[in-house]
Amino acid sequence: MDQGLVSITTNIVSVAGALAAVWIGSRFGRSNDRRKKIRDSLEEIYKLSNQVNIWLHVNLRYLYKEIDKEDDAIPNVV
Repeated sequence: MDQGLVSITTNIVSVAGALAAVWIGSRFGRSNDRRKKIRDSLEEIYKLSNQVNIWLHVNLRYLYKEIDKEDDAIPNVV
């Protein structure tokens, strides 16, 4: 009877340990997945902000050239 009780106790402890390991593993896995998603989102925000910056500079350069053309077309009256 003692050996049967030890065997049952060992099996229960083994199952509890396996469940705890799976829970801890999934917890860390979700944490890593979340970090990866955050990192990917931040990278995308960075790329988009750079694209907006380039777009802004190109449009400002075009605008400045147009203003320069208009200034050259207006005669200076002194």
